[in-house]
Amino acid sequence: MCEITLKARKEMVAKNMIRVGIDIGGTFTDLVAADEKHGLWKIKILTTPTDPSIGALGAVRRLLEKEGVDPRLVRVVTHATTLASNALLTGNIPKTALVTTLGFRDVLEIGRQNRPELYNLQVERLPPLVPRRYRFEVKERITYDGRILEPLDTSQAVRVARRIRRLGIGTVAVCFLHSYANSMHEKKLGEIFRREHPRARLSLSSELLPEFREYERTSTTVVNACLQPLFAVYLRKLEEGLEELGVRAPVFVMQSNSGTVLSHQASLEPARLIESGPVAGAVASKFYAGSLLMLAGPLRRRECGLAAGSR
Repeated sequence: MCEITLKARKEMVAKNMIRVGIDIGGTFTDLVAADEKHGLWKIKILTTPTDPSIGALGAVRRLLEKEGVDPRLVRVVTHATTLASNALLTGNIPKTALVTTLGFRDVLEIGRQNRPELYNLQVERLPPLVPRRYRFEVKERITYDGRILEPLDTSQAVRVARRIRRLGIGTVAVCFLHSYANSMHEKKLGEIFRREHPRARLSLSSELLPEFREYERTSTTVVNACLQPLFAVYLRKLEEGLEELGVRAPVFVMQSNSGTVLSHQASLEPARLIESGPVAGAVASKFYAGSLLMLAGPLRRRECGLAAGSR
């Protein structure tokens, strides 16, 4: 019997490759799996809000056990979720701290001074994700072009890190003025936190969104810090559960821009996942709309011909 060539083996694997897509909504968790032979599996189960990974893994387990799918053939898992938007809308977020430049801790609350109702003098704005008592200032200043105007006060930074640790806050957003032009001070503060509060999860604005406009950069970094603990735990449970089921495929998570990112990066930058669930639906709608238009084109021409012939 002739030995199977490497090329033939690769083709065999490609033909049997199964891709799995999982979407977690507020009520239902949907799973769709497809192989290269046009096989399709659809599974819908109830979402488990207290721990969404249970529902997701339950759908995968049903695919493997009831549908008889070999877990070794699953090569890619793509995941879309509304967990981020639901957490922000319901306020189900952990206690978060913000460390910023002296004099700028209220940027998060002032925003752009836009009012939802221009002539309503009694309008109440939504409270910021980080209350003022958990927003801390540190002496430092960098100019718009990246020059250091005032060095970082490391002794004050150490005191702030220790205070945040004593308060039991485990996730911290760091946003210094003009750090997009020079990230030195934010990185130095990160080193101080890793020494003084090693269990804290840090979101540095210079790494997440190195762009100008202080409110946008601060608010995005705060959102990221609020979501980090949730996604770090959830994605870790999901990956560990998949491995226990025999699925050793990489997990990609849908971003708000309709691209995907590996689960490790998603757990570090969950602010990119806020529209993960809705955008997945929009991309699917675009795909199916295109298919319908391709079918509708010939149909419309035929209808026009029939109408002309009936005159």
